[in-house]
Amino acid sequence: MNKKILGMALAIGLMIPMTLSARAFDFNIGATAQFQKDVNSVDFDSSDFIDINNYSFGAETRLNFLLFEVADTALLGTVEHIGSSRGSGVSFQNNLAAGIYKDILNNSLRIGLLAGPEFEMMINDTGVYNADGSSFNFVDIFMKSNFTYKAHADILIGTGLTLSASYTLPTSFNLDQGNYINLMPVYSDWENGRIGISLLLL
Repeated sequence: MNKKILGMALAIGLMIPMTLSARAFDFNIGATAQFQKDVNSVDFDSSDFIDINNYSFGAETRLNFLLFEVADTALLGTVEHIGSSRGSGVSFQNNLAAGIYKDILNNSLRIGLLAGPEFEMMINDTGVYNADGSSFNFVDIFMKSNFTYKAHADILIGTGLTLSASYTLPTSFNLDQGNYINLMPVYSDWENGRIGISLLLL
């Protein structure tokens, strides 16, 4: 038997039970908070957890179909410096990711693995800027958006209510540079990972 046909048959055979055990369609929305420092970085201190300035807050939405998931996370935080001369302001981050998820333990636990771009812009009383402080340009922001990986684990804590813990890992890959080897996380990327907590309504 042709190896390609055999491989395809095995893949379909594995996907069928996963698909049958997944709920056909879900839409979730809720509040989220993300710690903006990585606990693995050399400058991390446990006291950073109690400093509200180290957090960004916002909303998360998820759309699930069979075993596929699309998630969007929008966050607002504060920054001390926008570029080199723009002063302090507010940061807006948006992470759009797609991937797969799986319900386990009688649908009381869900795990997901996703990937997608994350863009950021800065806002203060003088205007809207790119993350580096240059004048706002959406195309430029999108082309320089870092590609990220995201993993989450959700626990059903009540009827229609889910508590989700996540870890977001940015890479140095973006479409502007187009260096695809940067899709593979390196040590410096792991120092920029961020943990988050979301409370979602089913």
